[in-house]
Amino acid sequence: MANDNQLKILRSGVDAWNAWRTENQEEGIDLRDADLVEANLTGANLMGANLDGANLYSANLKGANLDGANLTGTTKGRFF
Repeated sequence: MANDNQLKILRSGVDAWNAWRTENQEEGIDLRDADLVEANLTGANLMGANLDGANLYSANLKGANLDGANLTGTTKGRFF
C-alpha cells in the first residue's frame, strides 16, 4: 500500500512533489497500488519509485523521470 504522506504530496501537484523529492532524496518512494487515474504527472520526478500495481490509467506522464521505477502491474498512462 502506498505511503499516504507521499501520495498526498504527489496529489498536491508536480511542483510540490519535485520540491519535496529534492529535499528528501534518500527517502524511498512507495506508491504501490496508488490510484493515480487521470493524474497530471507531467515532469514528475518518479525516479526509483515503487509503483507496483498503481493505477495510472490515463495519467499524463509526459517528461516524467521513471528511471529505475518499478512499474510491475501498473495500468498504462500516457507517455507522449
